[in-house]
Amino acid sequence: MSSQGNLFRSKVARRVFVLFVISSLIPVLILAVLSLDQVRAVSTDQIVSRLKQDAKFYGLSLFDRLKVVEEELLFHASMLDAKGTLPSVSARDAGHLSDWHIHNNGHAADSATEELPAGIKFDEGAIAHMKKGRSVLSVVPQESNSQPALFMSRIINLGDAKAPILTARIHESYLWGDQGRFGEEVSACVLSASYSYIHCTNTEMDPVGKFLQERGRLTVDKIEELVDKEEMLMGRWVLFMQPNYLTSKWNILLFQHREEAFSQVKRFSGIYAIVILLVVLVVAMFSIHLIRRNTIPLEALLEGIRKISEQKFKAQVKVDSKDEYKEVADAFNSMSARIGNQINRLKTQAYVDRLILSRPSVDDIVEIAHDGIDRLISCKSVDLVLVENIQSRVFHLVTQKDNELETPASRYLTFNSSIVESALQGDPALVDESNGQVYQQFLKAGIPECKNYLVLPILNVDELFGLFVLGFDEKPGQEDIAQGKEFSNRIAVAFANAAWEAKLYNQARYDSLTALPNRASLEERLEQEISHASRVDECVVLLFLDLDRFKNINDSLGHEFGDAVLREMSKRLQACLREEDTVARLGGDEFVIMLRGLANSDMAGIIATTVAEKIIQVITRPVVLDEHEIRMTTSIGISVYPTDAEDMHTLLRNADSAMYHAKDLGRGNFQFYSEELNAAANYRLEMETKLHKAIEQDEFVLHYQPKIDIKTQRVISCEALIRWTDSEGVEFPPSRFISVAEDIGLTTVIGEWALQCASKQAKEWQIPVSVNISARHFYHGNLVDHVKCALEEADLDPGLLEIEITETTTMRNMERSVAVLKALKEVGVKISIDDFGTGYSSLNYLKHFPVDTLKIDRVFVKNILLDQKDLAIVKSTVSLAHNLGLNVVAEGVEQEAQKETLDALGCDEVQGFLYSKALSAEEFSQYLNKTSPVAEKTTGTL
Repeated sequence: MSSQGNLFRSKVARRVFVLFVISSLIPVLILAVLSLDQVRAVSTDQIVSRLKQDAKFYGLSLFDRLKVVEEELLFHASMLDAKGTLPSVSARDAGHLSDWHIHNNGHAADSATEELPAGIKFDEGAIAHMKKGRSVLSVVPQESNSQPALFMSRIINLGDAKAPILTARIHESYLWGDQGRFGEEVSACVLSASYSYIHCTNTEMDPVGKFLQERGRLTVDKIEELVDKEEMLMGRWVLFMQPNYLTSKWNILLFQHREEAFSQVKRFSGIYAIVILLVVLVVAMFSIHLIRRNTIPLEALLEGIRKISEQKFKAQVKVDSKDEYKEVADAFNSMSARIGNQINRLKTQAYVDRLILSRPSVDDIVEIAHDGIDRLISCKSVDLVLVENIQSRVFHLVTQKDNELETPASRYLTFNSSIVESALQGDPALVDESNGQVYQQFLKAGIPECKNYLVLPILNVDELFGLFVLGFDEKPGQEDIAQGKEFSNRIAVAFANAAWEAKLYNQARYDSLTALPNRASLEERLEQEISHASRVDECVVLLFLDLDRFKNINDSLGHEFGDAVLREMSKRLQACLREEDTVARLGGDEFVIMLRGLANSDMAGIIATTVAEKIIQVITRPVVLDEHEIRMTTSIGISVYPTDAEDMHTLLRNADSAMYHAKDLGRGNFQFYSEELNAAANYRLEMETKLHKAIEQDEFVLHYQPKIDIKTQRVISCEALIRWTDSEGVEFPPSRFISVAEDIGLTTVIGEWALQCASKQAKEWQIPVSVNISARHFYHGNLVDHVKCALEEADLDPGLLEIEITETTTMRNMERSVAVLKALKEVGVKISIDDFGTGYSSLNYLKHFPVDTLKIDRVFVKNILLDQKDLAIVKSTVSLAHNLGLNVVAEGVEQEAQKETLDALGCDEVQGFLYSKALSAEEFSQYLNKTSPVAEKTTGTL
């Protein structure tokens, strides 16, 4: 075997040599075919792109030349003599125009006029176009197989309604320019909007020009068919002529033969043939060298002995010859295995324990299991089955069959209940041909066929993580079974730890209700995506969603129903998105969607709009749960990186601002972020800060507007109205800060303060004082306790304190409203329904509410003298209240006639500017101390 001839007498040497050559040649050939195809595709795209760009440049140059011709035509128009005649022929034709004509445009002309060239006719649209100082370009067909003539026309004197039209033919040699400007291999055609012939640089070469000469017009499909048939590449660009020259658009087409375009690719493919030949030669030389060194059995045995000295007991000496070398190799392998098993068992146990303590992942545990079981037990096949409820995933880790290692694979299978129940007992199970059905089930699952199987459960307490299925030709010994059981218990501990780690990770990164990413996970992903987008110049879109009036669902149907709705909405949101997008739940009914991989802001806007519209559509579909059918809407705010923000937190904040803007516009819509929203958000933030500061620095005061007995004209009570002047002297009307205070939850604090101040003044004046209560304070602010505390601190008779609740507030939750009102009545205070008639206008609820007074809203009093409907409403309200034993107060009385009408209708009390504006406590005391029993009638403004 010292020579090459002796080397190839060996079957193994010849087989290995052929396999080496084939295994190297096939990938190289595949790579060559794929790369050449890719090069051809890329070259095609580049050439077509270049042709399109050249077509664009050619079209723009045509447009520039037309502008030059237009300037020349304008110049000649200005050179007409007083009689309106053209200059000499030599002067006219010296430029880029010829064949001049002056047309009178249907009017009598002082100078002689000429007929227009055949094929040119001006309609009213053309005349109107030229009267705007613009030119008209006319394409006039010529004889067969000849390109059309181009004429440009314009009105000579725009100020003259009867001014003639000057028309001249454009020199084709100037307009179309250098015919070879794109090279000999590229030619151009100019077609009209209907793809009729205007100009071609080389009709012999271009399939389009040749076909136009023969048959006339083409369609887009026919042009593409001709290009494919002639093996050509085409680039197209459209030059829009209508706005400037009142003619249809021009289609600029550039062509190049594929054969000429791919000349470099052919040369490249020739190089590949040489490379393939060199690869085959190199592999052949390498394989000869490798065979000479590794197919000699004696060298293999010596190498095996060396590996034993290095404690590499798993290394097998493989000798395929059927002679003494084979027997020696088998004996050597058996001895090596016995020694290695004893050492490896101890090492494996320590190795597995170290890995388990390092908190490995599930994938790491699978690798540990494969490596560990292979070290401990000598078997024909090793399969690891991870249990996933009914279906179990099989990791085909190692299968030794016919002394060859098969490729690891994975598959899904189902074990019957008997195997699972046996595994839950925790004892190993031996399966052989006598087991019948169980034995066949392993074979159907795709596990390599063996005579005996050892099934080792991976069990921790009562939780079954999986099974080891070990295949043997002979029944395993008790030592193997014991080692396998101990190892499976260790792996069970590792799986239990990994499951616990995964649970903790999910709790930290995912929402427990919807299984969506939470805020922390979203911020991490968003920060990564913004970093990536900044590198590749892409856009990221955030959609901030809030389910409209979701709180009503929790209040009316319960939190369990609300949770079910949130889970359903999360599924709908996920169905609207791509796999690479993210939807996260921030908490409550707020969701955030991140759209990634958007090339530019225009695409980002289009995609965001499409997704937002789709989300609004799917959210509004009815939700049916527990025989309840509800319909939801959502408000969406959209912000785009980097257009609206350059960092994660600002992007989120801007999307949130846009969402609140969508709610302000009526809910159920989406809005993009804008600078105006930012200003509004900043103003709101400033207002929130000022409100907190106002409470801390006691900047609020109460003013009091008297209520007058309409019969006696005496002050019998008053209404407390809040006023605010900040530390800088700026006055804020209630309309500017009450809604903000309501949103941030300060109305309860303000309401409690108002109750205390009003109670003290009522104690001092000994007249009833009414206090307005917000909806939040009424439903969630411990109103009854605050009233009791205010009465106790002021030592006030409860009958001198009146609580005013708007009609809309009481109707939000009838049961809750009745309970709170009854509790207030038990305290002894009076109750008034404010703004009556502007809410639900349902009169049936009055019989359930323990109220004392109805206040007619100012909107009805304002037009009581002018509108019979308002008069009827006031009259009905007064009659209804008296029938129910209630007192009636009319707000906003400003005229004597209004007061007299209300008196005639039977109204009990009135308040308004007719008597007094809202007064400070000191001013109101003076008002009460006036000698006249009748309140002074004044006018003023709040």
